[in-house]
Amino acid sequence: MDEIRFKQLHEKLTKTREVISQYFKHQNPYYLDSVLAAFASGINIMLLGKAGCGKTLLMKLLFRTCGWHEDYEYVANGQTTPEKSLAYVLQGYLNAEVEDSFVNLDIPALLESKEFVKAARIMLARMKGVDEIQRLGAGSQSVLLKGTEEGIVDYLQKQYGVVPFMWFVTANPTEHASDQTNIPLPDPLWDRFDAVVWMTKPDYFSRLEIDAFVKDKAKAIQQIWDEKDILELWQTTKEIELPVRYMTLLKLMIRVLDFCKYCTDADGSSINEADKRRLCVEECSQAYLCSRIAKLDGLRIQPSIEKLARGFAALRGSRIVSEEDILDAFPLAMWKRVKLIDEETPDKDSVDRLKTLKKLVMDTRKDIQEVQGGIALIQKLEERFNQTEYDRLKQYMNTKVWFADIVSSLDRTYEAIQAQLLEKKRATPKSDFETLAKISETAQYRLPPSLAKTLLFDDAKVKLTIKLTNENLTKIATVDTSLYEKAAKAKDNKEKEITFYGQEAAKLLPEFKEGKKSGWQKIMDGCPDVETARKKLEKARAEGRSKKYINQLEATVKLREKEAQN
Repeated sequence: MDEIRFKQLHEKLTKTREVISQYFKHQNPYYLDSVLAAFASGINIMLLGKAGCGKTLLMKLLFRTCGWHEDYEYVANGQTTPEKSLAYVLQGYLNAEVEDSFVNLDIPALLESKEFVKAARIMLARMKGVDEIQRLGAGSQSVLLKGTEEGIVDYLQKQYGVVPFMWFVTANPTEHASDQTNIPLPDPLWDRFDAVVWMTKPDYFSRLEIDAFVKDKAKAIQQIWDEKDILELWQTTKEIELPVRYMTLLKLMIRVLDFCKYCTDADGSSINEADKRRLCVEECSQAYLCSRIAKLDGLRIQPSIEKLARGFAALRGSRIVSEEDILDAFPLAMWKRVKLIDEETPDKDSVDRLKTLKKLVMDTRKDIQEVQGGIALIQKLEERFNQTEYDRLKQYMNTKVWFADIVSSLDRTYEAIQAQLLEKKRATPKSDFETLAKISETAQYRLPPSLAKTLLFDDAKVKLTIKLTNENLTKIATVDTSLYEKAAKAKDNKEKEITFYGQEAAKLLPEFKEGKKSGWQKIMDGCPDVETARKKLEKARAEGRSKKYINQLEATVKLREKEAQN
């Protein structure tokens, strides 16, 4: 999408926030920002809270900017369309079943053997709202499992709905068994909502700003979004860039919280909640972040955070996700997916769940930052193995128990590289010394000796005799500095030529093929004098060209300098 259209959509988001803020008064802007981030990314969100906190008002205000009206009819361009709407709010009531909520039965049509089932207006809307979802009957909640994930409901072997879509629902507490007006939501349904948050009641100052007639006055809100705008907004937000470094951070944060050194594959979710609580309290160090977690349902957390983070970025008017966007999204995605050790008996430091989750997120980020050196070391070791640096990883494992899992992932990376090189070696003819030598060199460069040994090439029958001229010494230097030093020492000893065997010979063969003009020779041809060679070397360094190319230019400069001196 072009930049102009992106800015237009951001301006609409900004206007939506301004309009809603005129009627929705709350001391914590996080609630409105969270709703708008969910809206921008087109994901499912659930607002929890007691009566009077403003959750239903907030939902209806957003839906009004999408053309919804209290009479449940869709008004656009002066036309009233009662059967189809861009946004629709369903009022939940006790034991409402599928036929009351998501499909309409036409009995006269049934009697005439005509099509008698029609999708209810909520299933034809892009923006689907349900107020007090916990009052719906068990059948409706069951149907919503598919409805919230795929946007459709199944009824009498037919499907009804539209895609793409967004669900925005509200709920009063469902935890109290004595409350006969609530039907507890099944865990799988909770998990269909990417964002869940408990909304507190407005404080005294916010209540002073609340107008007793706000609901009536909100009817004057004009439509901001049409269907084309919303679909473009959702697609644009989906395309917002999530940098690799933040994706890596996100995955690492989830893994840190999900870690348990006592469990199979260190997977804390592999045991039940009671056993996890016992291990964390009785066996584990309280310094570990995972000791705060009784249960973490992590399968959907990552994609939920990714989508929410893009929503927060869209709200800022950015086409790139920031670290702040990731951290803002975390509590929303974790609200019903994580159970904390002290959740059942909260103290003064943990009774504020939003604050507690935000602190958990920041502590996790800090925990990772404390071993940033080790993470950087792993990234370096993925490119080139070094035994001394690999041994340094142990100090980080002693500091953070979960770091052992990161080291294990490095070991698996080495095994994958070895498997790829072995496959390549098996497919290479034994007479192709150059390729075999390159495979061997790569193995020695990137793998631990224990894995590299099966890939080494050392065929003594392969040999290469080279005359020790200045030009040949320079060519050797562009391939391997250690071989250059060996050849230079032989020349200093007044030897006229040198013979290399096995892998050393195979490594040099490409540069000394008869009749072949090497890459270095082409560079020489392009640098007829010292000044030209120096300028090209300076430019190559500034552009960050490859090490081999820079080595060849450096060798060219030295050779041209010697020629100039003679």
